[in-house]
Amino acid sequence: MPRIPCSGNGGGTGAKETRLPERNGWRGLYVALATPLGADDAPDRALLAARARELLAQGCDGVALFGTTGEGPAFPVGDRMAGLEALLEAGIPAHRLVVSASASAPADALTLTRHALTSDVADVLLMPAFFLKAVDDEGLFRFYAEHIERAAGGERAGRPLRLLLYHIPSVSGIGLSCALIERLASAFPEVVAGVKDSGFDLAFTRGLLGRFPQLQILTGAESQLPQALAEGGAGTICGMANFMPELMRRLIDTADPRERAALLDLLMATEQSMDRSGPFHPALRALLADLTGEPAWQRCLAPMSPLPENRRHALLAEFHRIRERIHGLLAGAG
Repeated sequence: MPRIPCSGNGGGTGAKETRLPERNGWRGLYVALATPLGADDAPDRALLAARARELLAQGCDGVALFGTTGEGPAFPVGDRMAGLEALLEAGIPAHRLVVSASASAPADALTLTRHALTSDVADVLLMPAFFLKAVDDEGLFRFYAEHIERAAGGERAGRPLRLLLYHIPSVSGIGLSCALIERLASAFPEVVAGVKDSGFDLAFTRGLLGRFPQLQILTGAESQLPQALAEGGAGTICGMANFMPELMRRLIDTADPRERAALLDLLMATEQSMDRSGPFHPALRALLADLTGEPAWQRCLAPMSPLPENRRHALLAEFHRIRERIHGLLAGAG
């Protein structure tokens, strides 16, 4: 069978029913967990662990810690390691955690991966070290190869490393080409297990799914999740699950195309409301503070600023209306 290039336009999904692929490992709904802040701007570990437990109870299959939504690279390595330890001490199973080791310094990324492995967490999400942008595939291959080899050859304390390559060029400024992914998957087949694709380019996602059936492809684009699942995707690691996990869970599970369309309409209405209010992270924090009643969620790390009060109130008013529609739809489906 000819391979589909990652840059291909891709075809339509037709009426194919959504189903999860029969694979071990990452499947379904992983929340890209946001990070609550204490007065000292350090992660509030108690709230972080409590929210992770709540989201697992509300239908998430797993938690991705200190990724882009969780603003991981903005925190010191010690705070990130302490956050992981807090979740484990709270009783969250290690196999339901993905640790983002992304950092601007390769040594920091390696420290985070080694800590995850010694903490019995095998699943690591990693974007390239992103301080310098004028890089090529040869340099990117060397970054990942050295990371894998230095993390005790892909094993630590009896736990095999399972690496999820992170494609998010809008944040890192560095895209992962299909040639690079193929080279890494061939060189380290026991370690490179999947790709988190947050490029928001459905043609690229379809190309990954067609070219790399041996890898688990998770989308970071919530609105593209049904198409990705229908074509063999493993699921999603996404930020919207922080405050609407039930909708995201149902979007994965439903086989009813009319219900799926209604869920997508509500999801996209929420995304558009957040876009109108301002940047994603302050909008997400405003929604979480309103949902939980905890002001620690609204606090933003500098140089990010909270939403202006008029835009925060408008966002909350609109989302309260959307949430009523979500509850009605889910209650009717149940």
